[in-house]
Amino acid sequence: MTDQYNCKGYDSVFNVVIPTPNIDLGPDTSFCSLGSDTYTIRMEFFENVLGTISWNDNNNNSNDSLFTARYTPTTVIGTFVDTATGCIHVDSVELTEFCEPTLIQFPNVFVPGSDDGNETFRPIGIIDGNFKDYVNNIVWSDFEVFNRWGLKVFQSSDVLPNWDGFYENRPVASGVYYWVYRYKDSSLKEYTFNGFTQAIQTRD
Repeated sequence: MTDQYNCKGYDSVFNVVIPTPNIDLGPDTSFCSLGSDTYTIRMEFFENVLGTISWNDNNNNSNDSLFTARYTPTTVIGTFVDTATGCIHVDSVELTEFCEPTLIQFPNVFVPGSDDGNETFRPIGIIDGNFKDYVNNIVWSDFEVFNRWGLKVFQSSDVLPNWDGFYENRPVASGVYYWVYRYKDSSLKEYTFNGFTQAIQTRD
């Protein structure tokens, strides 16, 4: 600065720009937690700063930028504290439940009491009670079988039903039977499948 007598004065300021922490956990998403799926959340950084990381659910290693979510619905909150300035940045992700439909098929023909593997009316591919690959997200189900006149001959709440071809302790007659299978998964969505099967009775 110069005054009216041409005298000059000087001053200066030294500025240091310290980047503030900025993190991003990504968009809200869904996954099937009841089916034993997990979802990994990565904390992305927009500035190369040092600091400490913490999560609202303490199931991860200290200062780990990856979070493994194991259940829904939940809100995951990630916090980053800059070591140099103490500045804090927080982000969150909403996780909701969604499971792919479990597509269950039933045979078109079954022979009650036979020894060829078709002796009971049950979902195709179910062998020796190994249900895990089919029911990993089913929490409720209802299965009904009707004869040609609309009479209900079988009902079950088992996740994967197994009808032996009997009604009131007697084998049903040969003929066409209509079935309805309904289930609800962990995302509380209800699905309905239906179809016909031919019972071939070989008993005397």
